[in-house]
Amino acid sequence: MDSSHRYTLQNGTLMTNYRGIYSYDNNRNMTMAVYYIMQNNAVVMTQRVLNTFNSLNLQTVRTVQTWNMGAWLNQQNETYIFDASNRPTSIITASWSGSAWANATRDSTTYNSNNDITQHMFETWNAQTNAWGNATRETYTFDPTFHLTNESIESFNAGTNTWSTTASYDYTLSASGQILFELEHYGSFSSFYTFTYPAPNVTQEVEQHLVNNSWQNYTRETFTFTAGNPTSHLTETWNSASNTWVNYGIYAQTYNSNNQVLSEIETLWNTSTNSWDNSERAFYHYDGSNNLLADTNMTWDSQQNAWINQAADEYFYNCAGVYQGLATLKDNNSTEVYPNPAGSVIHVTSELSFSNVLISDVAGRQVYSGKASESIDIGALPDGLYILHVLNARGAVVNTTKFIKTGP
Repeated sequence: MDSSHRYTLQNGTLMTNYRGIYSYDNNRNMTMAVYYIMQNNAVVMTQRVLNTFNSLNLQTVRTVQTWNMGAWLNQQNETYIFDASNRPTSIITASWSGSAWANATRDSTTYNSNNDITQHMFETWNAQTNAWGNATRETYTFDPTFHLTNESIESFNAGTNTWSTTASYDYTLSASGQILFELEHYGSFSSFYTFTYPAPNVTQEVEQHLVNNSWQNYTRETFTFTAGNPTSHLTETWNSASNTWVNYGIYAQTYNSNNQVLSEIETLWNTSTNSWDNSERAFYHYDGSNNLLADTNMTWDSQQNAWINQAADEYFYNCAGVYQGLATLKDNNSTEVYPNPAGSVIHVTSELSFSNVLISDVAGRQVYSGKASESIDIGALPDGLYILHVLNARGAVVNTTKFIKTGP
């Protein structure tokens, strides 16, 4: 059994506000996690997660319970199903009705002979018909040499009993399978990407948008590599008035001899001074076994002309080198999205000053961008996990958080 703690730095005082105690089987699988919070200066149990594994150490069940009035109450249950090749083919999520588990959602995955995912289907349970109902699906198409050539995201209309495409991505490949061009359609919005490969890695990416039936430059990203590691990422935006590329930001990384990231720094172009301004940076520290021990995150304060600490994480491992948890030292300035999961609208609150909001999917594709607003319409987004980025007036990301879109 091991444990982890989380701390917050409040008015210069280190406060414990979270604790987790973990249990493992003989194969180092985490079979139980019990979580505590600080409430009225007392440690209170709040949640328990129970995990079951098969003889191949594949997780088959995950059950979440909450502590209430001296007893554990069931909340959610996930069942994982595998095929004969031990590939995950289905995840069934159920909610506790008070006396029994009731089906809620089902995620199904199919594969080709190369073990590539060819389709991912998301369904919801219809209690009236006692059957699964289609919701969304993602389909992946490969060429004869198993290179991805198309991705399609569809949503199901139960009224017309038909699928409609919400997004598609078409890839043009080189003879060696490298992506040369990408054509993206998302609703009425279209983008075109061109990739350059004078080295084994992508060194340049140009994004264009379809405006009035004409492709127009939008962004250009240039990558630099050292020993195969990305060391610099320059982003430029297109200025249609001057018909030129304009600097936007540079993201740079350094590495140790084991190719682990030691530092990251982001600088943004200041159009008023025609110079680069510091924005954010982070440092990482490792032990002799190459386990991440700590990281430090900072933001640049232009008024003080100095780097200001924002958060520092310490990572803990047991004697077998298995990760146990982390302790976070940070200012108490969080961003919250609610409800979460959400249907058609989310609300955003933050103790940070922010001017814009950007939403991306788990693949990093931007699906929403707009001015700061407490309410954001996400009804058109496919169901799934998304990352919300809070940006300051300069366009720098000052905080991120995740939310789940499900249902209308």
